[in-house]
Amino acid sequence: MNTYKGMIVDIETVPIYSLNDVMSYGKYSPHPLKEKIVCLCTLDLDTGIVHSFSGDEKFILESFWEEVENKNNLWGFNIEGFDMVYIRTRSLLHDVNIRNYRVYDIKHIIYHTTSMWKGKLQEFAKELHLSVTEDNNGSNVYEHYKNNELHKIIEHCEEDVKICFEIIKKMKKVGMIDE
Repeated sequence: MNTYKGMIVDIETVPIYSLNDVMSYGKYSPHPLKEKIVCLCTLDLDTGIVHSFSGDEKFILESFWEEVENKNNLWGFNIEGFDMVYIRTRSLLHDVNIRNYRVYDIKHIIYHTTSMWKGKLQEFAKELHLSVTEDNNGSNVYEHYKNNELHKIIEHCEEDVKICFEIIKKMKKVGMIDE
């Protein structure tokens, strides 16, 4: 099976009720029962085409599962520890049917472990000399959401899947992944 093929996936989330619901000892503490998905982007590794889904969470999830219908391999940066946890949990809560898939977590492949090693996508992108918008920062998502600036959230999410695509190409180039 060609593991390089598939979809890159990224999500952006916001608290369902208030920011206090996801804070623990003054730090952000993600929780899929206390946050909802407000944007989900995919990038098709075959075509390079990016799709963005936003709006109603159930619509986002249904659209995602339809989008990946024929893609068995889902790629992302920390996709195992964040994105798929939210997608699966939120799908369950909305009675949205999921499908079988295989996950390839870029961060885990680079580190060659699933341990606690830290590192953000933007840090990797900068170290790899990839272009990153200066304010491409997930910590701005809640403010953008509160200010009804969904277009900024979508731009951020789209940039993240494009950065992942560039990292995957570099990983392929150095033999970290097979085509």
